Amino acid sequence: MSGGGKLCPRGQWTTLYEGPSFGFVYAWNLAAGSQPVKWRAYTASPFWYSDGNANLVGKTTVGFGIPTPYVKFQVNPPNDATLFGS
Repeated sequence: MSGGGKLCPRGQWTTLYEGPSFGFVYAWNLAAGSQPVKWRAYTASPFWYSDGNANLVGKTTVGFGIPTPYVKFQVNPPNDATLFGS
């Protein structure tokens, strides 16, 4: 399952992707330029939490740790942004 293009309101956590992962998620900034975001990831089997910051420029790989059958990947931008995750 992959996420779709989503409006991510500034200052709010928005789920960008939920599904299996090899320890990273692709995140796209659909506007021109770069988009800084805070991110966090919750995994299952094994349970794992990680967070950080990323600067999304077009398609950006965000690594969060370990391969897992399920991850919930969320972003929190400082301004409104339209983003896509897979």
